[in-house]
Amino acid sequence: MGFWKKDRFDLEADIQEMVSIATICKNTADTFLDGERRYTEDERHTAMHGIAILIECQVEKTMDTMKRVFELDQYRQGVKP
Repeated sequence: MGFWKKDRFDLEADIQEMVSIATICKNTADTFLDGERRYTEDERHTAMHGIAILIECQVEKTMDTMKRVFELDQYRQGVKP
């Protein structure tokens, strides 16, 4: 994660990226249910774990942005890393 100052627009962009991940989840579920290809149980399980990792990464990025915007934790004024 970068070392530059972030603002509310960066936070809004990070939150909007979570909506994109939600869309990916919905599309994946629809494909598993209605797609032409039949996915194995292992393939479905692996895909869901991959999506979970995407979500975890996006949440971590969003939390860091929030801390920068509101100058929390290590980003407080006068706190050295």
